[in-house]
Amino acid sequence: IRGVCGDEEDEVFPFVATMMGMNLSGEHAQRVKGIKGEALEKLILKNVRQLLIRSTQLIPVVIVMEDLHWADTTSLELLESLFHLARTHRVVFINVYRPGYWHGDNRRVETLPNWLPEVYFTAIHLKPLDKQMTEALVNNMLRVKGLQRSIRKQIVNRAGGNPFFTEEIVRSLIDVKAIVRVNGAFEVTEEIDQVEIPATIQDVIMARVDSLPEAAKEVLQTASAIDREFSCELIKRVSGMREQELICRMSILKDSELLYERGIYPQVTYVFKHALTQEVAYNSLLL
Repeated sequence: IRGVCGDEEDEVFPFVATMMGMNLSGEHAQRVKGIKGEALEKLILKNVRQLLIRSTQLIPVVIVMEDLHWADTTSLELLESLFHLARTHRVVFINVYRPGYWHGDNRRVETLPNWLPEVYFTAIHLKPLDKQMTEALVNNMLRVKGLQRSIRKQIVNRAGGNPFFTEEIVRSLIDVKAIVRVNGAFEVTEEIDQVEIPATIQDVIMARVDSLPEAAKEVLQTASAIDREFSCELIKRVSGMREQELICRMSILKDSELLYERGIYPQVTYVFKHALTQEVAYNSLLL
């Protein structure tokens, strides 16, 4: 912010930091003291806009919004204001979201085209993978010889062109040792004859969760009750585990690619690979 805003740093920083949940001190804390509710929202919006405007004066800016279908109304109101900057400033927003996710909400993400004239907005609808592309995805993941045609056909038919579903099916085959890595390459084992491809993505994920060692499964379920993203310190406190024990279990979950790791220890956060993974793990908890 200092590099971009210069003399406006002391005005912009406290409100951007407040939006990000940072703890302020000194003059910065004094600047936001006593400001609440709608007044705080307006100042956050004003200063985020100013930061973006000043950034675009230095260099063209591209902002990628992942999983926008999870956005709450307040976030959408902020974005709606920022999107209008595309008319007059060197900024492009790439918004990635699942269509039809919200039902009965009058601020659906699908209303994005109404916020900006067509000249400033382009919608790109991603279609499901066709059978050839799905097979290519499987081949690129495994590069395995000996995978029966019938198994490939099952994967393609069950996945229905959904790349995440395809990936999870393939990883489930690895989990049950139907496919193993030998000398850096994948090979099919006799377990492949016993494989049944689950009918839904939730069933595939649940099968993967059930195949985990019980201790690692317990950590995954505990994490699912926190959030899609959580810190190492938080899961340690909630689970009550010793540090080394927890690291060992988290390592299993990372290797299975059910979770991803961000940051450097001890400031590590973990993220569920997909919201569905968190949802399935959470729903497997007893009431």
